[in-house]
Amino acid sequence: MINSNKVKTKVVNLRNGKYELRVETQPDADGITHQRVRKVKAASKSSAERKLREFIAEVLQEEPVTNKVRDNKNMSVSTLLDLFIEDMELSGRSAKTMENYKNRRKRIDEAFRNRTISELTVQRVDAFSKALTEATNRHDEYACYKKIKAETEVRKLSKNTAYKVQALLIQVIKWGDKKGYLTDNITNRLTKLPKSPYSQIEIPDIDSIIKFMDFMDHDNSVVLPTRVFFNLVVWCGLRTEEVLALTWSNVNFNTRRIRVTKAVVRIGGSFRVLKEPKSKSSIRDVIVPEKVATLLQTWKDLCMASFPEWIAARPNREKTKEYEIVNPTDGTLPHPGTYNQWLRRYLQRHHFEHVTPHGLRHFFTTYLLIKGADIKTVSKLMGHSKTSTTLNIYAALTKEGYDKAESILNDTNNE
Repeated sequence: MINSNKVKTKVVNLRNGKYELRVETQPDADGITHQRVRKVKAASKSSAERKLREFIAEVLQEEPVTNKVRDNKNMSVSTLLDLFIEDMELSGRSAKTMENYKNRRKRIDEAFRNRTISELTVQRVDAFSKALTEATNRHDEYACYKKIKAETEVRKLSKNTAYKVQALLIQVIKWGDKKGYLTDNITNRLTKLPKSPYSQIEIPDIDSIIKFMDFMDHDNSVVLPTRVFFNLVVWCGLRTEEVLALTWSNVNFNTRRIRVTKAVVRIGGSFRVLKEPKSKSSIRDVIVPEKVATLLQTWKDLCMASFPEWIAARPNREKTKEYEIVNPTDGTLPHPGTYNQWLRRYLQRHHFEHVTPHGLRHFFTTYLLIKGADIKTVSKLMGHSKTSTTLNIYAALTKEGYDKAESILNDTNNE
């Protein structure tokens, strides 16, 4: 604490009943001088001096500012992000999580370029959040890309990406406050994040997805592995990363079951790694409808017939022989983002409702619930650890759900 014997004070009359109170301390053991100024209204100088004594008491309660904290005031926001990412890496965050942090920080770096952490105010954080929110029109129209002068493509933000960028900034601020880098505690004054997009998912229309799948299955321009991929997502409820990690040993054609044990993630471009699924409950057996099983068998026969030729051309193709989803021309493993891009373009070309591969998984859940499947079974097939997760995420009713509810109510009232 500051020694009260080392306080210098002064009261300056600014006229019209306004006074300026000044409190200054002599340099302490660390060589730090505290200077505080406050403007007050008072009826007289004696009244202003009483307020001065209260002001002195406040100054004496302050912790001395160290040289380290003073230097931190000049730290850039970018440097704070560097320290946060370094700390997260040392604490054992996964490679995929670290890549996500580094990708999302680009938006923050761009918005707070040349800003120090002392300039990281609530107003600037709110303005940044508002700018991100205004940029989330990716799902409001089919045009997901826009052309710029250099003829490159700049992707607009999805609602989920904007949410995660905002969440990262607030996480960094709270971390910086906890570590003592931020002298002005703004964490308690930050506005709340908007609800996660996953808390208000728009379930795709049942009829629309069924029409899309029927159209795709009869479209000769769609290669067989693409049809297999989307049938596994739509009719088996698998995640994209789970489909890409499937091997033929996971499929039991006799019982028509698929054992899910692994998932694929992308680290740094096209580099793929296998990992455990999202949770322990994600390790599960899923049902394969007869139609999908027939499609899988056809694709397996074609792969087994083609691989000798592919391996002869490139011996390292022996490593990809066990995987279900491979490129039909050379047996290579597809990029994890391939099918997301393909689906977006295909839907635009044929004027279907916009949906992502993960949205097709939502269809699987909604379809089963509407048709009368019990929530526990659906939750188990989806790989959710709790049935409440299934209910919370997929609480929205589709038009068919509303129609069914209306029919039940009308029948009841007519009895």
